[in-house]
Amino acid sequence: MSEKVDTIAETEEGKDTVSPLPSGVKNIPPKLGAVAYQRRHSTVNVFDAKFKSQSVISKETWRSAGIVCTLGPGSQDIKTMENLLEAGLDVARFNFSHGEHSYHKKLMNTVRAAAKKCNRMVAVALDTKGPEIRTGTFVDDKEVELKKGAKVVVTVDEKFAKAGTVEKFWVTYSDLPKSIKKGSTIFVDDGLIALEVQGIEGMDVTCTVSNGGLISNRKGVNLPGTLVTLPALSEKDKADIAFGVEMKVDMIFASFIRKKEDVLAIRKLIPKSILIISKIENQEGCDNFEEILEVSDGIMVARGDLGIEIDATRVFVQQKRMIRMCRAAAKPVIVATQMLQSMVTNPRPTRAEVSDVANAILDGADCVMLSGETAKGKYPVKAVEQMSMTCQVAEKELSLPAITQESYALRETAVRSACFIAAEQKAKAIIAVTNTGTTARLCSRHRPNCPIIAVIGAKNSHVARHLQITFGTHVVLYEDAEGKPSALTRVKHAIESQVGTLLKKGDLVVCLYSNEKKYANIVEIREA
Repeated sequence: MSEKVDTIAETEEGKDTVSPLPSGVKNIPPKLGAVAYQRRHSTVNVFDAKFKSQSVISKETWRSAGIVCTLGPGSQDIKTMENLLEAGLDVARFNFSHGEHSYHKKLMNTVRAAAKKCNRMVAVALDTKGPEIRTGTFVDDKEVELKKGAKVVVTVDEKFAKAGTVEKFWVTYSDLPKSIKKGSTIFVDDGLIALEVQGIEGMDVTCTVSNGGLISNRKGVNLPGTLVTLPALSEKDKADIAFGVEMKVDMIFASFIRKKEDVLAIRKLIPKSILIISKIENQEGCDNFEEILEVSDGIMVARGDLGIEIDATRVFVQQKRMIRMCRAAAKPVIVATQMLQSMVTNPRPTRAEVSDVANAILDGADCVMLSGETAKGKYPVKAVEQMSMTCQVAEKELSLPAITQESYALRETAVRSACFIAAEQKAKAIIAVTNTGTTARLCSRHRPNCPIIAVIGAKNSHVARHLQITFGTHVVLYEDAEGKPSALTRVKHAIESQVGTLLKKGDLVVCLYSNEKKYANIVEIREA
């Protein structure tokens, strides 16, 4: 799997696919250093041709975990986006289950403009709708009540697509009668309604309502334990991904991934400069996780549908397993869904929610994600501030077992040595010169107790955005307009740029770079 990591962020031409870069780090917002600025590598540092730069990261505001925020009606104006960036937004997520392309285009342009105005770095992620199953519409668009013990027919007969009633309604999965079995359970509306299958005849599935409730148009349907034969990519997904390529998004959050072929189908549609983060949301995805991880650039533990598709008491087990395997593979993992759900309507989270965020970090997650909290919630900025502060506190208690394996690839020998030396000598930072981000990711999986400063050429700024979802990394971008500087020159100036911010004079740093090799093979200790 390590070979896959090598090319995770390369393009055919070796050039960036998104522009422009912020013009510098002038006009830093006046809230610098305030609580709202508690984040990790959110500010862009650009070296000019003479390697002059400045940094606005301080130890007091350092955060290692990334924060993904979903943008929507509750956060669509530029001022709110600026506040979210200051509060700690690292990745802007766009949920393509909702909204037209024109709406998402406007939001993408707005968040990029906000990032440029704040001199901040933001990655853009497109979340696909995926092969989901939904109900049709009901007569007069009215909701109906399914009462416990009542009989109801779930049909794939399209005559009922817009004529659902309390006795019979349509679902979008045409193979339902072939896939479902007697005794199986059909969940509707995030599991709030449960139907037990009593019989199957033609296009109809007769059920008994075991858990009732109100049902209305286009509600989600889950079939736990049933092998679903839907294609990995719908025509809508293909159109959305093509739009994402046009908009030069940084990553695709691929929904309902069940097997590696689902990932490979998406890979054919996008350039290598766009990451594929596979969302695990069902039992089949859990069963095939190892092969999915091998062909993915990262993983999202999407606990919403996963908690319906498998027993809710098993979700935390799968979360820990997936995080552990992602770390071993040096691939980023995001934990998502209902992390601060109460903050959709309340200004303060519950104690359980704070513990949930903290425990995701303690498990070893690279990122945590907000959905409705920032997309439609009343307190989007407060939610990000709360998540950022919780991450910072949890990171101080982080103690993960060492990565151990029988043998290591040559490329990782130097990385392991650098992390060991940094711990032994209490170094204040690891400086990693990288073109693809591989060295930084390999460092990150060892969770060194100091920042990883990834030194990346400006032409590869897409790699810098990819590292927004890698734990503990801070990016320094350099311009090499006057010829390509040596790796050692980049190291020296990366250190100089951090003195007075992450570093102070005399601090020990561990430097990791190569002498024209394709991987880092030199470890050096320097003083700032």
